[in-house]
Amino acid sequence: MIDNTFVVYTLIDVTKTETVTPKGTSSKYKQFQNYNSFLQALSLRTQIFSMKSSFTESQDLTKYNFGSNYKTGKVWRLIFQIESEDIWKKEDDFFYHAHHDLHLVPIYNQLSETATIENYIDCLTLDNRNTYLEKYVIV
Repeated sequence: MIDNTFVVYTLIDVTKTETVTPKGTSSKYKQFQNYNSFLQALSLRTQIFSMKSSFTESQDLTKYNFGSNYKTGKVWRLIFQIESEDIWKKEDDFFYHAHHDLHLVPIYNQLSETATIENYIDCLTLDNRNTYLEKYVIV
């Protein structure tokens, strides 16, 4: 059986609050809209299953593949499965299409992030990359 489980690492607050009523654009509503933006962009090419959101408190970001401008901050993880292998692959880049589909998607910032980020997903720039994907490996 092929394991099609992946993880998005992001500095964007994608807390799955399930708050769908704007109510003056509350923080919980904006967090859930960010979560939905990721879900929708990743769903352009494949069916997404069982997406879960979690975060870690502020930590050393040099251990991750974020842009060089980020040194410490909270990290959110979206762990999910997809229906087919290699859906985002182009040549040697396994996540080429996923990164390009997500890049520059607008988000709400200044929620509970501890890193200073722009108001969009950045998967491609070396200095300001705030999001990237990896294969999820269970150890």
